[in-house]
Amino acid sequence: SGRKAPEIIEEDVTPVAITNPIDSTLPPPIDGGVVPSMEWWDEMFLPKDIKINRKNSKFESEKDDYVNLKLSYCKTYKYIQHIPVIKPLGINDHNEETKVILPMFLTKKERKRIRKQTRALREQEKRDKLMLGLIKPPENKLKLTNFMKVLGDVAISDPSKIELKVIEQMKKRQLNHEMRNQNAKLTPKERKLKKMKKMQEDTSRIVYTAVFRIGDFNNPKHRFKVDVNAQQRFLSGTVILCPEGDCNIVIVEGGPKGIRKFINLMLHRINWSEAIQLNPLTNSSKNESSSLALPPGISPPPGILPSIEEKEEDKEDDDSDSDSEEEKEIDHNEENFDDIENKKVKGCSLVWQGTIPKRIFTGFRFQECRSYVAAKKLLESRNLSHYWDLAIQTSLISNN
Repeated sequence: SGRKAPEIIEEDVTPVAITNPIDSTLPPPIDGGVVPSMEWWDEMFLPKDIKINRKNSKFESEKDDYVNLKLSYCKTYKYIQHIPVIKPLGINDHNEETKVILPMFLTKKERKRIRKQTRALREQEKRDKLMLGLIKPPENKLKLTNFMKVLGDVAISDPSKIELKVIEQMKKRQLNHEMRNQNAKLTPKERKLKKMKKMQEDTSRIVYTAVFRIGDFNNPKHRFKVDVNAQQRFLSGTVILCPEGDCNIVIVEGGPKGIRKFINLMLHRINWSEAIQLNPLTNSSKNESSSLALPPGISPPPGILPSIEEKEEDKEDDDSDSDSEEEKEIDHNEENFDDIENKKVKGCSLVWQGTIPKRIFTGFRFQECRSYVAAKKLLESRNLSHYWDLAIQTSLISNN
């Protein structure tokens, strides 16, 4: 093209020797290249005295002590968490494969559709059998309102006879309905078991507990209600009656529903201010006039027995005196009882409510203690003394 080509300058490229890193000079090993008899990560599983000897003595460090290795000699083995082996589904205890059918939970709409399809198939099968003549056609469902329309000319020929037939069919249908209900009804024993199963709750994983303090717990009506409700709800616990300071505590444990119902009973349903109803006192030492037994036909001599008028006057005087004394005694006893009841603190308070891992009591029973010390000692035997301390500090609240 007429242009001058540029000059090509050739550089002198001499090959450079590549040094191998392996051939490079490295510092000599500290141990002189001797293979140890036991690695340092294995020495932590040796006893303490052997580890000290191997550290201080060269002769001991060259020994092979694998026989003395134990996992318990390591300080950190307790902090290593080993994941538990979970058996996969379909494998039994003998490592054999088994077919496991997992339950399939359907929605309400799906259950309704399946029920409708099943009913339609059942009816279609019934129609096919009728068409083939395998079963007899069902009798017409007659009523007093439709038998004229269903039977037509047959009903017009003899309506009275057809009406009796319709009434008989209606009674038969009613009887069959009642018999089906009677067969489906539970027996008294089955009904009792069903009620018990409904009341029982699973407390294997968690147990609900409630502690109450009651001031005056002398009314037998209140004790009966507490005892019966705890047994009906399958609750366990105890009632500690301590007359000193009017401190009675109730400890119950059971399922969540039973504890909730029992709390409602203690705080709302029982009227703790209700007084004990006393039966009227009867005077057994009444003076009753006794009549002498005489043979028939013989009259008593004069002066021995009082006259009828004297007997009636004496009886009236005795009755009036005994009635006045009885009324005074009843009034006096009622006044004393009212004074005692007014001095007692009435009411019930919920001291504590929570959950515990397992039941502490096996049944429900009443226990009486004469003093604070005896009551606290009784609870200390079950490691529940803190319940008593909380109950002492809790003030009573009446529900009225």
